[in-house]
Amino acid sequence: ESCAENFVCKIENGTSSGKHDGAPLIKNNSSLKEDEKSHSSAILTQGQQYFFEVTLTLPESEINKQLGVFMVSVQLQSSDGFSLATSKQATMLPYESKIVTTFRKFSLILPFASGLLSETKTIHLLCFDNYVDRDEKRPLSKVEIRLDIPNPAAFPSTLHTIQVQSSELRYGKEMNQTQLFFRNWSYSCAFCGVTI
Repeated sequence: ESCAENFVCKIENGTSSGKHDGAPLIKNNSSLKEDEKSHSSAILTQGQQYFFEVTLTLPESEINKQLGVFMVSVQLQSSDGFSLATSKQATMLPYESKIVTTFRKFSLILPFASGLLSETKTIHLLCFDNYVDRDEKRPLSKVEIRLDIPNPAAFPSTLHTIQVQSSELRYGKEMNQTQLFFRNWSYSCAFCGVTI
């Protein structure tokens, strides 16, 4: 048994990300959904490889620190809810010792006090790479992201909600071999171009 929070991003043509900002996600399997009307045309190019990345911005709250490790499940779905691919990863609020936290907050006391900076940590999770949308009858239409607290009975009821300030889903085309070469050897290529 697990306590879960989830939200669904509807991917539309011409957009590069589905995004949820604002209040922490609601517990007890509640969901935040954008328009879920059937989408007839394919979003992704058939045969093209794509990556999907989830970014979570978590407050440095005592609740998130005490929860520790939680699961992030990402499911790619067609418009009728058929599961195309699933990814599950364990993550947690990045650890920072009390000494480092105290020094960092003291050195940035003015930006924190003025609201220019917030007491948050950001987590980046690569959920899928080299994903190919192969089924023309059931193309990718939406992505469900689910946050699970393993063994919630071990925590008091006040710790059954993962506090999330904002979350973002990004996806894009994977680089081809030529692009990867120039990215991995960018300095060498630049040096050769300047010297030649």
